[in-house]
Amino acid sequence: MKNGIIYLLSLIIAATLILTSCLKERRISTVKVKQKEIINTAKNQIGKKYCYGGKGPSCFDCSGFIHFVYKMNGIDIPWTTDSLKKTGRKIRKIRNLKPADILIFRIRRKFYHAGLYMGNDEFIHSPKKGDRVRKERLNKYWRKKFKYARRVL
Repeated sequence: MKNGIIYLLSLIIAATLILTSCLKERRISTVKVKQKEIINTAKNQIGKKYCYGGKGPSCFDCSGFIHFVYKMNGIDIPWTTDSLKKTGRKIRKIRNLKPADILIFRIRRKFYHAGLYMGNDEFIHSPKKGDRVRKERLNKYWRKKFKYARRVL
């Protein structure tokens, strides 16, 4: 009788571990698909004009660009940079970034800028007046300005 109970408990534990593992793998693959969709949506905006307060689809400011890209993928996030600074989970180090993370840069004392990490040390953003949405490398300048990132997915 005692051996039967131990055997039954072992089966339950094994089944639970297998199911948990499968669910985790499914979640990871779902997140990766969503990351790719977000990055593709962002890439499709390359070349569109910057405009202060712009939330798309014809022109964007930095936070409006990120808001638009996420919204087009069914995720509602705040629009302003101040709100984006509090959205999702904080990622402090560049080496821990994943595609679709929201980058927060401090450009001047009280001025913040946001971009969208693409992977491979590249990000995409709507830079400033007179510019257009573009991708850039996380070069020395941007690394110095990097404050932290926010992970929504």
